[in-house]
Amino acid sequence: MMNRHTINNHILERFHKFLNENEGAPLVVIFDIGTNANRILIAPKRVPSGDSIQWIGHPYLFNDSGFYLLGEDVDRANKLSTRSHRLGKTISFIRFYVRELLEKGNLKKEDVHLFGTEIFRWLSNQDEVLNHFHKETGFPLTVLSEDEESYLSLISLQYTVGYTAEAHHEAPNVSDYDLVFLIDQGGGSTEVSYFDPKTPNIYEHKSIGKFGTQSLRDRFFDLDKQGNAIDPKHSQFTIPDQIDSLDSYIESILENWDYFEKTKDTKKLFYGMGSALHDMFKGKNSLAHNRNFSLNKIDDRIENLALNLNKFPKVSDLYALTRDDKLSESDKSKFKMFCGLPVYSRILQKFGVEEIQLAGFGLRYGIYIYLYAHLRAQLAKKEFPNIPIAYKTGSEGT
Repeated sequence: MMNRHTINNHILERFHKFLNENEGAPLVVIFDIGTNANRILIAPKRVPSGDSIQWIGHPYLFNDSGFYLLGEDVDRANKLSTRSHRLGKTISFIRFYVRELLEKGNLKKEDVHLFGTEIFRWLSNQDEVLNHFHKETGFPLTVLSEDEESYLSLISLQYTVGYTAEAHHEAPNVSDYDLVFLIDQGGGSTEVSYFDPKTPNIYEHKSIGKFGTQSLRDRFFDLDKQGNAIDPKHSQFTIPDQIDSLDSYIESILENWDYFEKTKDTKKLFYGMGSALHDMFKGKNSLAHNRNFSLNKIDDRIENLALNLNKFPKVSDLYALTRDDKLSESDKSKFKMFCGLPVYSRILQKFGVEEIQLAGFGLRYGIYIYLYAHLRAQLAKKEFPNIPIAYKTGSEGT
């Protein structure tokens, strides 16, 4: 089980400070278990308004992430062993926080929520893994469908679209646009959705499976340009070979993509979620929200990242360092960005858009808003039978 020595001291101090400052206040906890990372949001039952200063985080909200790369333990048969070391670390992450919160008395068991995304949709032994999760944590893990994941990320953006943490950048006036789009790239998939700011309940979405940073990284190592399997341990392909292969794959997926064809004559504002785009800013969520990046800046970064990869002579050299966890943290981040950023670039090009705003509040915030916020009029309305809305059962809300 995870103990206080396995958590960064700074995070542990921040967590206990948060608990002390919220002593007696009813809290909820949302876990987002993904292909690359586990993310946690601890928040008051009363959801702040979308432009509230409380979205800045401390002392109102607590976030933490564990980058355990769970997707790397899924084998080619799409099976995840319940003895997986990464799965064990994921479960320990959950158990630690839940135990601390329950002991402190701020949390009721009905306000603990565990959600899984694309990686769990892949699994051929999904039932076995979910039963193991329930047994080891004491709580069920709900696997979000593509539809649910897209919707929940979208309402997070809808709710907080006007928020900015600092005076030196401003939120765009969404009423100046016909449609507001969101590109949400996770480790396993990428979701693209939009809403009409004048009529919030008009929205659509599309999910592209195996189009997240981890999935594209796996393709970089495992497949050649024609889609034939290669052995990354002994591959003689050069890095430029596989850069070209990955670029061709991304282009081929989007080339005949007729999604949102009816929106081509509209004025669009684009937002992006996901670690590859977020890492271009390198700051916490609340400060990242509504930062702006041009398409040219993204493409320049992709070019620089490709040059950095060329220091590895062959694919097998890069793979060996990755497999043995000997790649530097800097190179890990750069490789992740290299695999993920071209998706944003190609989608923006497809829609003829030259810039994108960072969306700092991701899926777990959308789940929080869906479960506990009363301000439904400003959101796309949808309800899912397997995710009951908590405030309907008497919880506090705005």
